[in-house]
Amino acid sequence: MPSFTILGCGVSGLTTGICLLEAGYTDVQIIAAQLPPHTTSNKAAAIWFPYKVNPQDLVLKWSMESYAIYQELAKDTATGVHFVDWFVLEQSLTDEAPWWAAELPPNAYRKAEQSELPKGYAQAHIANVPMIETPIYMQYLLQRFKEKGGLIEIRRINSFEEVLQENAESVLINCTGLGAKNLCEDIGVYPIQGHIVQLEAATNEEIRYLADEAGQNALAYMMPRKDCIVLGGTAEAHQYDLEVNEQVVADILERCERLQPKLKGRKVLGSYVGLRPYRSEIRLERELHRPIVHNYGHGGSGFTVAWGCAKEVLELVR
Repeated sequence: MPSFTILGCGVSGLTTGICLLEAGYTDVQIIAAQLPPHTTSNKAAAIWFPYKVNPQDLVLKWSMESYAIYQELAKDTATGVHFVDWFVLEQSLTDEAPWWAAELPPNAYRKAEQSELPKGYAQAHIANVPMIETPIYMQYLLQRFKEKGGLIEIRRINSFEEVLQENAESVLINCTGLGAKNLCEDIGVYPIQGHIVQLEAATNEEIRYLADEAGQNALAYMMPRKDCIVLGGTAEAHQYDLEVNEQVVADILERCERLQPKLKGRKVLGSYVGLRPYRSEIRLERELHRPIVHNYGHGGSGFTVAWGCAKEVLELVR
């Protein structure tokens, strides 16, 4: 039975490791420079929603496979997964459901009534989807991986050969996100920077899960969690800067408050910047001449496709 070395301990690396262990492989380790709660995945707002990711046909397949697993995980509050009604706003009417909703269960998608729409919007797609509270969920994945016998080593890797020389019998699985740009010399990988703001959590007031992709308040979104309300957002391509821009934070607050006035006056708990690991298409394939499987380029959809992509990795190594 082969051994496996996974590079990266974000949502893709941990989910892939769990799938391998639960399929019966016993020798699985992760090597990563950072572990939760210090990964890029921990910064994500993390709602099921295919964003900045391709190709659509495979993304839809992997997203729905993940959706089904999140349905099971949501039965256990300790996972940090629960289902919410997610409003995606539009300023013009369309007859068809968006591509990402095409295979949702019939009772999990509808169009909003006029009374449910914020001022200035003609339509909203409402989908009942998984919301993943990353501080809880990432620790859950880490614990599940370790309990199944997975091992973790903290160090930075400079090349695949470095790892393969240490264990010539191991299959290497590349879940390094942005790190793949240098490791694979893949010039098609680049960050899409996103600012995130955290407000104090709602108590007695209902704060809806809202997003405006391309309208008058684009790219505003809000996602209530137990510990805070996550607000966004921005999507700046090829921007590596992790410094918070206070003007951008003010702009996010203004856009989100226009969509949901109940947010006004709430205490700002903090703000930070995350880098989405974008590629024109997800790279999920096995190399022909080296024992390496690649699983990176998930854009803003790492949590959305994580379980489906991990199952695909499992099929490739089988």
